[in-house]
Amino acid sequence: MKKLYNFVFVYIFLLNLALLSQEPNPTWLKLVTKDVGLDSARYTKIMAVDVNNDNYPDLILGEGKINKNRIRLYLNIENPDPNSENKRIFVDVTESSGINTNRAPGKEGRIADISSMADFDNDGDMDLITSIYYHRLQMYLGELDPGDRTEVLLNDGTGKFILKQDAGVHDIIVDDTIATGLVNATGIGFLDYDYDGNIDIFMSTWFTDYAAFNNLGTAMPSILLKGNGDGSFTHIKTSGIQKTVEPDYGVNITDWNNDGWQDIITSPYCRTGGVLFRNKGDGTFVNYSGVADYSAQKMKGDNGQNLCQWEAQPADFDNDGDIDLLQVNVHGGYDANEGRTHVTINQGPAGNYKYVWDIERINRDAPKNSHLGDQGGCWFDLDGDGWQDIAICQMAYPQANLEGQERLYICRQNDKRSFDDISRQLGIFHTIKEPHSIEPIDFDLDGDQDIFVSHQIRDTQIVGTEKVINVYMQVQVLRNDIGNKNNWVSVKLNPPVGCNRSAIGARIHLYSEGMKQIQEVQAGLGHFAGQQPFIRNFGLGNRNKIDSIVVRWPQKNLLTTKVLNPPVNSIIEIDGNGNIKIIKSYLDVSEFDNFYPLTVIPNPAENYIEISGFNLLSLINDEKSVITIYNNIGQKVLSSDRVTSLPVHIDISNLPAGIYYVHFANRVTKIIKIR
Repeated sequence: MKKLYNFVFVYIFLLNLALLSQEPNPTWLKLVTKDVGLDSARYTKIMAVDVNNDNYPDLILGEGKINKNRIRLYLNIENPDPNSENKRIFVDVTESSGINTNRAPGKEGRIADISSMADFDNDGDMDLITSIYYHRLQMYLGELDPGDRTEVLLNDGTGKFILKQDAGVHDIIVDDTIATGLVNATGIGFLDYDYDGNIDIFMSTWFTDYAAFNNLGTAMPSILLKGNGDGSFTHIKTSGIQKTVEPDYGVNITDWNNDGWQDIITSPYCRTGGVLFRNKGDGTFVNYSGVADYSAQKMKGDNGQNLCQWEAQPADFDNDGDIDLLQVNVHGGYDANEGRTHVTINQGPAGNYKYVWDIERINRDAPKNSHLGDQGGCWFDLDGDGWQDIAICQMAYPQANLEGQERLYICRQNDKRSFDDISRQLGIFHTIKEPHSIEPIDFDLDGDQDIFVSHQIRDTQIVGTEKVINVYMQVQVLRNDIGNKNNWVSVKLNPPVGCNRSAIGARIHLYSEGMKQIQEVQAGLGHFAGQQPFIRNFGLGNRNKIDSIVVRWPQKNLLTTKVLNPPVNSIIEIDGNGNIKIIKSYLDVSEFDNFYPLTVIPNPAENYIEISGFNLLSLINDEKSVITIYNNIGQKVLSSDRVTSLPVHIDISNLPAGIYYVHFANRVTKIIKIR
């Protein structure tokens, strides 16, 4: 068994060493759109959430026309082809799901320009809210108004949705000069702003009437909806957010200053600098943009044009314990003194959590005279090294469509905490052109983040004697084949009583051999409410051990739960008492397959295990007849004295929860240790 342990240890060491020395190359990402059933998914907006409680993220995809769009639901199911290297595929179940139900009797379908999901009624499944974006008021005047408004649809737990007639959102009055319920929504962000255990909603809005006042427009007030816990909401008009009115293009929610309360960060449309609303913890917000030095317009963009921000994606990219931002801007430029999409660095407690722009930190391989039309961006850990990388979608607004300009940029974080464009090395420099929306989604639950991105395709066809260009959007899937070559862990939260069941607002701290990472559970991300799975992925690089995971729950007492030495290369669920449930494991101790099985009870076990059986009696006289327990990476964690009689009881109460291998003579059995 010592030989086996040495083999496993050396194998892991060499594998990590090889990975660390490997340069980015086209094998890291593989285009699998057709293989996973999405070759006909011609959509723009991407949201990923598990709608049927099987832990696999499903997809809601939205059209991207100027207005009056529809959404589709795709279930993530097991691939019926056992020989395929893609074990999961997506199947369109829109028609049977009920997501496009209309409240009007006999009316088929419903406008849903924007949508997002969370558990509104705390019953353990994901519910849906949709709203409208009308772009120009005249498109919803008179007979052009289809009557569709904001709607809530509750999930029955299987991915079937029922429209809630009394949700309190259909007839919202934001501006009494326009039709009842008319909302020009650009973002839906979820939070529990008062920690009453119910999900609340902040809805960013654009103009009431863009064409008014010589195209300066009249901004629509943002909307705060307080969740009632039964799927209905109450429009709150006294929270303080109504004091600042500006046209927004998206919203992100995060704990900006580490005080445990979720704050609101808006992305403004060209006219203003945006707002950081600090959550005061008493049910109200205050504009803290000046104090935090947050703005979308510290600089002008290309040729002095105003920057238009689409989203401010939060993450702790430098692993220093506070939340930084990726501010995604349209109309940027590369010349001196021109602003653009950039990383904004949180100065932490020593700097009063001020935000500082750093426009030089992202190094993009692009023509220097580009006019940047960045419409989407995200943080993700491409190679599983524990450091966040960046993806940026550039589409539209070119002065000229220069080679290498309008495309997907993937920028890998280096050891200087800046970002290098590796798109050429990955082989995607010329393939994913004119991208719009992007989300990292571990769709196959293998521990790394795959890339789902929508982009515009221009097909040239000859019709008769005429050349016709067919332009359409397409969702593409780039399967990540590098991230889980490093060690990793994925974390799902099962919150305690008093928390919203989605655990939105929870903060997960991971400590691994000197590295510290934090991630938050968020939903409704940036421009038009992008969404990523609630199971959070952590890359560990070549670290073979997790020292602890600490969860700070979103509730008034800011309860924290600490779990020691959880297993690596596994998807685990953590509850409020610190219990671990292993959802899926990829622990490779395949050499154990050469041994005969060993009977161990109980399994799962908590404090002790018992080994017995007449077929083992002949083995107990051997001087090597000891019981040895190995953890999931082949390290010996416990050995018994020499076994002289049966049955044998082994105390495992001091072992942390996880997967172990119990070995006796030429027999071995995998056990699960709980609590």
